[in-house]
Amino acid sequence: MIQPQDQTSKLPFSEKFHTSGAHTYLWRALYLGAIFERERAKLPARIREAEQAVMRREHELCVSKQGSAERESIITALNCLDALGACIKAI
Repeated sequence: MIQPQDQTSKLPFSEKFHTSGAHTYLWRALYLGAIFERERAKLPARIREAEQAVMRREHELCVSKQGSAERESIITALNCLDALGACIKAI
């Protein structure tokens, strides 16, 4: 099983990201947190939280008309979160 490299996943995400510079990459951290969550009971909340952060970042990129590579990553992340959500509903 693939595991995240850092040990910060045990901290609540709100404690890890308080600076505005980190806001740009918050969606990635939340996305990875959802993908690598081990406790099934926590998955729906992690998925929702990640989806909201990804959509906020997508909106920021759309307004600023920047980040085409990041936008592609965002689309992939949303598709993966959608698939993960469908999988946990099917179980």
